[in-house]
Amino acid sequence: MTKRLIWLPPKDQCGLWLSPNLSTNEKQAALEKFNKELALVQERVYTVLNTPYPNPAIRTEVIRRLNDLLRIYHFGGHVLFTQGVACIGAAGKVTLLESLAQFNDFNEDNDPYDEHDCAIFAVEDNVTYMFKIDYYDDSLEAGCENPADPTVTTRVITIMTPSEY
Repeated sequence: MTKRLIWLPPKDQCGLWLSPNLSTNEKQAALEKFNKELALVQERVYTVLNTPYPNPAIRTEVIRRLNDLLRIYHFGGHVLFTQGVACIGAAGKVTLLESLAQFNDFNEDNDPYDEHDCAIFAVEDNVTYMFKIDYYDDSLEAGCENPADPTVTTRVITIMTPSEY
């Protein structure tokens, strides 16, 4: 059986995602945090792209921060639900996306390269889901050689049940 994948709007057609359950003050705080993070990422990307041999730790930091922007805010890439996630209701998806945005239990076991690109996380009702971030060229037909360069990389975060991996 072929698994059908459900696309949400692509990176150039969507804005910043914030939980609909946030108060006005919480949304403002989240926007301020996002803007600070985005400014830092832009500074680090500039460093990586304009240094002949960038420090590998800074390159990894850029990849991690770009992945976090996608995971937390759905900024800078595509969000993909597999069939197992697409079938849950709208309220369930909001809860799942909130849990994904709040997830920060990265460690050597689930994040050996410190890129925040894959993990299993639990939602309120102790149901587990998994996310995986992949890096493609802008045509989405081939992998991207430099995931630290957002000008040539399209990130895709796939949210799935662990059995769908």
